[in-house]
Amino acid sequence: MLRNSSKVLCLTLAAFLSMSALAGCVGKKNTDQASNTPKATVAPKEKTKLQFFTWSTGAQTDIQASIDDYNKTNKDNIEIETLFRSGDWQTPLRTMLAAAQGPDIMHGTPNRTESILNGWIEPWDSYMSKEFKERVKGTEVIVVVNGKPQTFDFTFAMKSKRMLYNKDLFKEAGLDPNKPPKSLADFREYAKKITEKGAGKYYGTAFPIAKNNTYLMVDAFLNMEGLYNNWDYKTGTYKYSVLAPYFEFYKQMMADKSVFPGAESMDNDAVRSQFAAGKVGMLMSGLSWDVKAVNDQFKATIDWAASPIPTLDGKEPKSPYAVRPSSAYNLYSGSKNKPAAMKVVEFFMSDKYLGMYYEKAIDMVTINSAVVNAKAPTDKMLAQWPMFAPTVAKDLTIPVGIGPSSGTLDGDNDVQTFEKILLTNVDIKKSLADLDKRYMDAMTKQIPIDLEKAKSNKMVIDTIGKIPVDPSFDYLKPDFTKVKYISFDEWKAMSK
Repeated sequence: MLRNSSKVLCLTLAAFLSMSALAGCVGKKNTDQASNTPKATVAPKEKTKLQFFTWSTGAQTDIQASIDDYNKTNKDNIEIETLFRSGDWQTPLRTMLAAAQGPDIMHGTPNRTESILNGWIEPWDSYMSKEFKERVKGTEVIVVVNGKPQTFDFTFAMKSKRMLYNKDLFKEAGLDPNKPPKSLADFREYAKKITEKGAGKYYGTAFPIAKNNTYLMVDAFLNMEGLYNNWDYKTGTYKYSVLAPYFEFYKQMMADKSVFPGAESMDNDAVRSQFAAGKVGMLMSGLSWDVKAVNDQFKATIDWAASPIPTLDGKEPKSPYAVRPSSAYNLYSGSKNKPAAMKVVEFFMSDKYLGMYYEKAIDMVTINSAVVNAKAPTDKMLAQWPMFAPTVAKDLTIPVGIGPSSGTLDGDNDVQTFEKILLTNVDIKKSLADLDKRYMDAMTKQIPIDLEKAKSNKMVIDTIGKIPVDPSFDYLKPDFTKVKYISFDEWKAMSK
């Protein structure tokens, strides 16, 4: 837990008592004389101003309100200027960093490894108090540089994933709204019934295929199969091939004509808009931020709910983490106010600020006390928010692993491959196996490039030029502290 510092209070109290004691020793003559002497004007201490760069434009109003309150009330005389950027935020941030004009604190970097190699960011360890270290234990993103483990950012939040469904359409199709599908077979059958009942007015489901949104259709399944960032730490390989039965399921749904027409031109906003309008019965992989999006952005009037995403066989998934972790808060190496920047991050990781994230339905957060002490959202618009909350306390702290360096891919990337699978008659298994191979080839080609760059910068970074693997990796209880970063030759020997 982050404890309120009493140092400032004690110093203020001591100063007050000292002034009182001095006043008691002053005689009446001196007091009268002092009363007739004009008081000197003491100039207020200039505030320490810090820049905070963030891409969280969707929650800009709530975040800025909280930061405004901090600027008015913090005892450290700090003022935060927030720089909000949306869309391709990486490009302007990279430009700022390359020009040695980076913001003091960053909500992520264009690329962590690149930023470390270029000296754009530095670790927080020198500025962290013991209390803060204890509070954020388990959320740190640690990179070993020149043999020393260093904390570069923190996993402060996560977006949990659920299936969204329209309770009214369930009832109309004769389905029990209190019994959402648990298996993909059930999902398919429910979609058929909803589509049949809709007779062209509404459909069982909708797919976001346009604008590279196909990843949303499989992201949860990758997690539930035990993969993180598309990487299998147990074997030390990319393993998109596990998605074959899921894509077969999606193709079957399209053949059933249970999918809202025009999927190839619909992105996630279009899909959510149709769901909010009561034209879609179920959405497979909704993220927790959809609560606000569906209810507020798309002005839903439907009665809807969220439930666990159906699994392949209706049983428990291999991994309980159907989530997308958010790690953030990097320190700019050129900042002139690093201790003050640490104070700001203490605030960002506090129960008050993280509690705001939960109460306003911005993100699920990774520090248990922030959730426990937060108020449940009372706004009717956020009624579905508790349905996205992890059901087990340990799920609130999401482990973070640093995956392999990705290189330049030869041919279609993952989402382009997914689109071809969904929209053409390519062989699903062969396409995914080929995707695995091409990602592995790109990674192995990138290894000597990364090693040379690190060498020229006189850095040895454990994760660069290495392959992360742990043969005993437990999908149900992942422990990234046991992951070893081994050379390509070691990996080849292990893979035989």
